[in-house]
Amino acid sequence: MGVFFASCFLTCNAKFSTPFPSQMHPQHAQWTLCLQDMTSHWSNTQRPVIAVHQLDPKHHDFTILVRTLQHLHFLPKDSDADGPVIDVLAVENALKTLQGVLSLPITGVLDQKTVDALNGKNPALVEKIAITQKEWQKMGPLPKRYIMCNIPAFTMDVMDQGASVLHSRVMVGKPETRTPVFSGCIYSIFFNPTWILPRSQYKTYRPLVGKDGFYMNNGMLCQKPGPKNHLGQVKFLTRRPDAIILHSTHEPERFAHSQRAYSLGCIRVQNFQDLAEKILSCDGVNLSIPSLLEKKIQKEVTLKHPFPVYAVYHRLWIQNGVIQYFSDVYGHDFVEKT
Repeated sequence: MGVFFASCFLTCNAKFSTPFPSQMHPQHAQWTLCLQDMTSHWSNTQRPVIAVHQLDPKHHDFTILVRTLQHLHFLPKDSDADGPVIDVLAVENALKTLQGVLSLPITGVLDQKTVDALNGKNPALVEKIAITQKEWQKMGPLPKRYIMCNIPAFTMDVMDQGASVLHSRVMVGKPETRTPVFSGCIYSIFFNPTWILPRSQYKTYRPLVGKDGFYMNNGMLCQKPGPKNHLGQVKFLTRRPDAIILHSTHEPERFAHSQRAYSLGCIRVQNFQDLAEKILSCDGVNLSIPSLLEKKIQKEVTLKHPFPVYAVYHRLWIQNGVIQYFSDVYGHDFVEKT
């Protein structure tokens, strides 16, 4: 089993101290509240007990099921279990999330094992929530503005003062070329980049020299800017020794897939133009990005204040108080570090 979460979360640059005051990530408070609510729910000896039944809003236990899923943060607390219309699909999805977290068959059916978990006979749920909560505590304060990529969720958010101001789908590394968990900074943005291939990819791509823009330059294998360039139209440079960066892609159709582990380790961003605009705006740079891209002008913009970026591996997430579960793309597991 791999480690569920590990990261050094290094400080990128001393310049952050002024423009990026630190704060806690909103996940920190949400997981803490979630754990408190779970503990309170199961310590209540007077709580109603759920029985196995079909998901029928007319069933006398259905309201109990909905309330329990709310208390355990698998349904939003503003769900109206007493209203005239009950969203059975939402309840099924909530049960699937619970079943995924507990490694049960993901069916959305209220079977005996799922009932046992809801009635408090399975301590694994609290344990995994506690591990997730501790991992967010270990991260400590984060900058005022930063990028958060969650690898198993295949998503990225630009965070500003605790709120997401830009959400995007991303692609991450294949299982054999995994995107690492890391913290760092974006130091510059390059428009219409040339791709200089790592030597590990020469065997695959060298036969394409003379095709699709591939060429040799002083012994290096490169690909010209253009519609077939694997970096797409924009790359966000991090100065990492392993050359992991964020960039766009020549295969945007793959963003429609639910599982998006396709890259050689870098993070491919669907809303790359919006990301570039956000970062440059925070740095006080006014640039006509559409014009650059349309005219295929090669240009690198070095940031005065490098922009923090974090890549995490959280299979559990919480959004507006509701738990989300993501499949284990790299074979990690919930393991608490000592």
